[in-house]
Amino acid sequence: MFTIGPAFWSGSGSSLADVALQCRFEGADGGTTFVNDAPGGATLTGLTGAVTSVAQKKFGSSSLKLAASSGTGLRSTYSPTLYVRNNSPYTI
Repeated sequence: MFTIGPAFWSGSGSSLADVALQCRFEGADGGTTFVNDAPGGATLTGLTGAVTSVAQKKFGSSSLKLAASSGTGLRSTYSPTLYVRNNSPYTI
């Protein structure tokens, strides 16, 4: 699972509702759909060579596999919650 959100530490006031990007990368082998489970989060699009894979996974039934070439990865739509301002603490 991949999650981006405010820094999580005791007393920070952060909650799961503040999470901007939470991806489990669940899907069929070779799948190209990447779901963001965060409330009101950005939409993800796979670039060349980004697929789900059942060959290696740590949690769940699949994981994100990125090709070993330039131009591979994920792109997200703009979301104000993904923009980190003024060196504000956040968690990846």
